[in-house]
Amino acid sequence: MKNLVLILASLCLFSCFGKDFKIVEATSQKWVGGVPGSGKGTNYLIKILPYKSSDKLQIDKIWIGNKYFDITPLTDPKNKKSTNFEKNDTLYIRIHQYTRTNMQGEILKTKVKEENDVPEEYEGEALLSFTYKEKRKYKVIKEFKKLKFIPYP
Repeated sequence: MKNLVLILASLCLFSCFGKDFKIVEATSQKWVGGVPGSGKGTNYLIKILPYKSSDKLQIDKIWIGNKYFDITPLTDPKNKKSTNFEKNDTLYIRIHQYTRTNMQGEILKTKVKEENDVPEEYEGEALLSFTYKEKRKYKVIKEFKKLKFIPYP
């Protein structure tokens, strides 16, 4: 019995040791503007539960397909200054990918940075990049839950 308790305690320690964060939910929602030239795009929301605080864990980059974005996780999605977090806070990452065109269909503005190559091959919809204790690591988002399309008026 004593050995069983020791084995279970060891398994718990090893399973908790070294974990950085858990991706709780990842959603995407396509939209299109109803006025000519207003554009179209996709909004992404990723909810994360960190197992470490922001002094040890920094989540700062994402590739969605081959498109690169700088990101900043927030503890309050409505406050862009809420960047410091503690263990077990809920973090929100919002990415807005969009393209706006003129009346002739020429691209006027786009929010996509494709100049940063994907650092490693991955199977999934996105690759999240972070540093933990000053070491660069990656975590794959297998798929985004697709939310209902929004046709803005």
